[in-house]
Amino acid sequence: MKRLYKIRRVLLRYLVPRFLWPKVVTIDNASINLRDAPYSFGIKLILFRNNYECSERMLIKRVLRKGSRVIELGGSIGIIAAVSKEIVGDSGLIVSVEASREVSDYSRTWLESKDGLFVECGLGFPVYRVPEIYTKFGYVFDGNTLGGRVNFLNDTVSDKHFEIFDLKKI
Repeated sequence: MKRLYKIRRVLLRYLVPRFLWPKVVTIDNASINLRDAPYSFGIKLILFRNNYECSERMLIKRVLRKGSRVIELGGSIGIIAAVSKEIVGDSGLIVSVEASREVSDYSRTWLESKDGLFVECGLGFPVYRVPEIYTKFGYVFDGNTLGGRVNFLNDTVSDKHFEIFDLKKI
């Protein structure tokens, strides 16, 4: 099955050339690079159709205000962070934490050009201080740049170093 998806991705890349995508799309007043972004065909199509995480976007529009301070755990490709920054404005602050080095590195290239928006690579926990027992874990990437799984409370320690972000650190 993985092989079939890989073949499909390669075919779509050649059947839908790069120049057919718009350079930028606007989602909830946030400008999102599309054409040159390393997103899959499926993610580009969802962004192009303005269907990316609609429920999450509705929620943050109801909750966030100008000047809000936001910690986003599991920032992924940064779309929600960009939309949140538009809502909170120049006086607000966004810290987005993402476990995938590849995803956080890319997100950082375009998100940190916005004042008051920071991307961190590591594991984020919505508690004041993470107990020591939870800092030993295994992490398995599932082959997709947007996916992975953390295995807590096992004897394996991740072969990759992840910085731990809790509310005390942030």
